[in-house]
Amino acid sequence: MFRFPLRTFFLAALLGSVAVVSTCPGQTVDLRKKTVSSSRQFVVYCEDPAVRSRVASFAEDVKGEFLKLLGEYDSARKQPIIVTIAPVTPENSALPPVSFGVFDFEGGFKIQIDVRLGDNPAGSNFQRQIVRALMIEYAYRNKPEAFRTDGTYSEPPWWLIEGGIQLSRRRDTGIDTEFFRRLVEVNRLPPIDQFLSEKPKDYAETAQAIDHACAMCLVQLLVEQPNGRANLSRLLRRLPDGVPDPVALLTKEFPALSTEKSLQRWWTLNLARFSAADRYKGLTPEETDAQLSLLLHFDLPVGKDGSQRTYTVDQFEQYLKNPASRAALLHGQAAVVTLSTQGSALYRPVLAEYEQVFSLLARGKTRGIKDRIKKAEGYRENVLKRTADIADFMNWYEATQMASRSDAFDGYMRVANELETPLRKSDPISTYLDEVAQEY
Repeated sequence: MFRFPLRTFFLAALLGSVAVVSTCPGQTVDLRKKTVSSSRQFVVYCEDPAVRSRVASFAEDVKGEFLKLLGEYDSARKQPIIVTIAPVTPENSALPPVSFGVFDFEGGFKIQIDVRLGDNPAGSNFQRQIVRALMIEYAYRNKPEAFRTDGTYSEPPWWLIEGGIQLSRRRDTGIDTEFFRRLVEVNRLPPIDQFLSEKPKDYAETAQAIDHACAMCLVQLLVEQPNGRANLSRLLRRLPDGVPDPVALLTKEFPALSTEKSLQRWWTLNLARFSAADRYKGLTPEETDAQLSLLLHFDLPVGKDGSQRTYTVDQFEQYLKNPASRAALLHGQAAVVTLSTQGSALYRPVLAEYEQVFSLLARGKTRGIKDRIKKAEGYRENVLKRTADIADFMNWYEATQMASRSDAFDGYMRVANELETPLRKSDPISTYLDEVAQEY
């Protein structure tokens, strides 16, 4: 799914010395200074041969992942994609950072991307333009006559472009589960028909991130459907037909998502799945201990007025006579079992012990419970102490022994050195004693 290096690659490649290759109206490209990519689909024009080579390789990487997304091979006849790279000059400074066009070319068509590099090369969003060009070429390669007489054409769905790009980035950098978790908690997802129809605007960065995340989940959902990749390729090939209803298009090409309500439901569930993607990660001993502490306290109703009292698990002599205690203890047992699936491995003996304590107390069995709780608490305290000692040692080692440091302890070390250095007094007695110490 569009696996390519992050934006830093493109910036590094294009921020070198690039001589003028003007693409402004009235000026031409030097046709001698070009690089043809390995598949011969991309032709890159630029003065700098190193830049040409890197851009051509980058475009081929994007194309390879695009074909994987569709389950295709690069065996079909393809139309050329031209890329020109030039710096911003006084003559072209009024033009946008990127110009994108489709033109008739020798019985077919060609796609041209003109990039003008200024102070903000990232503004060209080059990877998006390559994906956009690949989708248009794929959709129209067998129907070049579908281009309208005025040169207009149907754009690929924005959510398909952004969703594929974000899916690849998340595969490289990992899923930001906290972001998706907050997105699910807010529960303000737009209706699927509105999301598919509206083109994203220049919203704030947060709003754009939400749109991109939702698009990524939708693309992932489609790929995972039965014959999902083949269906996605058919959806792109229907682009020249100009289907006005994107929901109808999706439900037709993906029969498992037969209705709008079904599509909305599965889309929402996929978002929830991303929000839980980090459950395989274990908790630290400190996090495990904090959650266990909460489970060892529970409230029980006391009195007829409905008032409640908080008990700790070791106060069983006080709460076992309360009829509501059994349900609370069974709930605590289940919660401890759930915590053990994600808790720190160092805490497994403690969690296993408390799981049995809750189970025995729920059945009214109290023999030996105090000793078992005391033993578990001793082990728990020992784990926390050992963990803190290890952290202290690692911090000391980094601060005093490592050749390269994180500079996290610079302030501490400066204060410590100042405290260890005795203050030099300037009174006559102190001065005399200092002189004597130097002589003897």
